[in-house]
Amino acid sequence: MDSITLENFRCFRERQTARLAPLTLLVGENSTGKTSFMAMIRAIWEVAYGQQIPDFKEAPYDLGSYEEIAHHSNANGKPADFFSTGFETKQASRANNIPGSCYFEATFRKFGTIPVSKRRLISQGEVSFEEVYKNNKTSVSLKTARGEWLLQTTRGSELIISQSRIDYKGSLPLYLYPYYMDLNLHKSRDGDMMMSIQPLSNSPDFSKQDLIDIRSILDKYIKVHPFEHPRPYASAPVRSKP
Repeated sequence: MDSITLENFRCFRERQTARLAPLTLLVGENSTGKTSFMAMIRAIWEVAYGQQIPDFKEAPYDLGSYEEIAHHSNANGKPADFFSTGFETKQASRANNIPGSCYFEATFRKFGTIPVSKRRLISQGEVSFEEVYKNNKTSVSLKTARGEWLLQTTRGSELIISQSRIDYKGSLPLYLYPYYMDLNLHKSRDGDMMMSIQPLSNSPDFSKQDLIDIRSILDKYIKVHPFEHPRPYASAPVRSKP
């Protein structure tokens, strides 16, 4: 990660970006966001690379429920409807000829008492892949230099929460999209899901090159990085207890 962006998260109300270096020091008074910033680095890794909904109560950073994590406006005292985080990486992926830095962003909304990622965006240059979970359905928007498309599936989704895992039952995991998408788009490899790609805004039909471009940016996050960058190690000072 070369930078991280936060919005409506804890004390970070306005959308703002912090550059990350090989050695980054956080300096500030108590309750200015240092712990929140470190917790979010681990959380966004979980969404992008771990294919999970992060646990914001995992030690050593217990940030509490959605009400405690989302920024509270001074105007009405209520938590924001969403909070988001993203990161940029300038490292070129293998066999990726698309110019520009790669960017990943996740938007969290309230589900019960916890924050759940209901939107994920991966983009590089003019190419983007956006997944949105709403009303028990997952919709996917595709964009390249040639146009925009909506990927539709017949598979419904359901948000399942257990003691050990939070997942979208029935939704296609991000890491499977590059393999399930093909130019025919009639049936997935497991045979139980129909897929189609509909052009938007007078765009042409989805082409082989568009598929290559979309797969390229998905591979950037899903196939390359999980093996090259392990889960961030989280630590905190040891505090004495009365």
